Amino acid sequence: MAEKKRDTSIGRNLGGRPSKYTKEIAIEIIERLEKNESLRSICRDEHLPERQTVYNWIMDEPGFFDRYARAKEIGYEQDVEDMVKWCDQAIESPQQVQGYRLKIDTLKWIISKKLPKKYGEKQMIEHSGSIQNDIYTMTRDERQKRIEELEKKRAD
Repeated sequence: MAEKKRDTSIGRNLGGRPSKYTKEIAIEIIERLEKNESLRSICRDEHLPERQTVYNWIMDEPGFFDRYARAKEIGYEQDVEDMVKWCDQAIESPQQVQGYRLKIDTLKWIISKKLPKKYGEKQMIEHSGSIQNDIYTMTRDERQKRIEELEKKRAD
């Protein structure tokens, strides 16, 4: 068994998986992410870099973060389309409804966290108190008196 060459000055193996950013490798990763393949699965391929290398590219390579984020978003949209398909399949296969429900509920939760503006829970804020805005109904003298009271409180 041949021993791997090792650059002892930096402690890394020479040869093996690529670590240098190339446009071709970046395009392959982005295209596969858009098809909703996980980065873990993509990086299992021997000709592609380790996940940590891709994470480093996200931080270091200009423009890669934006392309990566957009690809992930496209992948989540694919999940939404898949959920609709699974609903149809569940109708055709009632014995598998529980399995589809688990998949759909899990993905709904993930997507609501990853794309909250589009798929997150809408929050309603209710105000139960009253808002006093007498400034419009006060006379000029009343406004002046109120300003003096507030300035006095601030000074104390």
